[in-house]
Amino acid sequence: MLASCGTEGPNLPTGEPPDGSVITASAESCALCYTHSFRGKGYDSAASKGHLAELAQQGYVAVSITNFGWMASATANEVTNGGSETPDAMRAAARDSAERSIDVMLKPHLWVRDDSWRGDIAPSDWDAWFDSYQRFIVAQAQLAEEIGASWFVVGLELKSAVAQNATRWREIISAVRAVYRGKVTYAANWDAVERVPFWDALDAVGIQMFAPLSAAGTASPPDQTALTEVAAGWLAKYRAVARAAGDKPLILTEAGFINNEGATSAPYVWPEQTRVAKTAAGDEEQRRGYQALLDTFGRSPDVAAIYWWKWFSDPDDMQEGAVGFWPRGKPVEQLLRDLCAKRAAARANR
Repeated sequence: MLASCGTEGPNLPTGEPPDGSVITASAESCALCYTHSFRGKGYDSAASKGHLAELAQQGYVAVSITNFGWMASATANEVTNGGSETPDAMRAAARDSAERSIDVMLKPHLWVRDDSWRGDIAPSDWDAWFDSYQRFIVAQAQLAEEIGASWFVVGLELKSAVAQNATRWREIISAVRAVYRGKVTYAANWDAVERVPFWDALDAVGIQMFAPLSAAGTASPPDQTALTEVAAGWLAKYRAVARAAGDKPLILTEAGFINNEGATSAPYVWPEQTRVAKTAAGDEEQRRGYQALLDTFGRSPDVAAIYWWKWFSDPDDMQEGAVGFWPRGKPVEQLLRDLCAKRAAARANR
């Protein structure tokens, strides 16, 4: 689940979009962050099973599924299991996805009960925390192996932990690989990709792509060309990191925008932090943000996949309200449907 970042965006980079077509490029853009709904309509429900069938029919071919480790506070040393995303629920989501030929990424999140951001944790005993986190994440990797996940995310937005001890992270990655045979990545916050020292030990450079594409105060909706140029600049920065790590592919482990005016200037802001009325300009800004990423990351042969944030397991879930990340019922949903329909037709004609 996305956490807001308190850091102001850096100077916006600009660049030239790569040549080629979104439809024929290698980046898999028909991938979703599939999240667990509540009130009996989570991963292990009939509602979820039907929703995955609907998504497969629309041409989506990959999902990430998420469960949680928990810390009591930002200074706690123990990571525990919990939440309604139980192992059986995860197994159900993976099974229902496989039945529809939908590929699965298992992407555990760490949640702090005092609502601190996971990127700012400061355990009182880092050695104890790493021991606990390793036990937690290796158990998740064993689950990923059991359910046949193609990708496993070894950590997500853990900026302070990454800065603390690179050696322990390499040990964790080795321990994960000892029990899991699929591909492994780490999901770095958009502003911390260049500060991960162990990309070479992974199979891809994973990015939580909530980087700003416009300056604060830009009239909504922003100019499409301007958004695309900034997205191309971010692509160039991340591509340099991936090449330095041994020509690794890029994966946008999460990417998206809420349908709100100004969303492209701070994509990391949660809907509940911006309780405003839905507007046509906000809907269009969301669509243009998606289009900018499709016209850059989606066209790049260096990008393996884009996982859009987010879809709920309950197709009728309204917890975000009228303004949120979920594309359902918004103009951006049609953009993705058209894209995935064309890709499905192209696959059928091969």
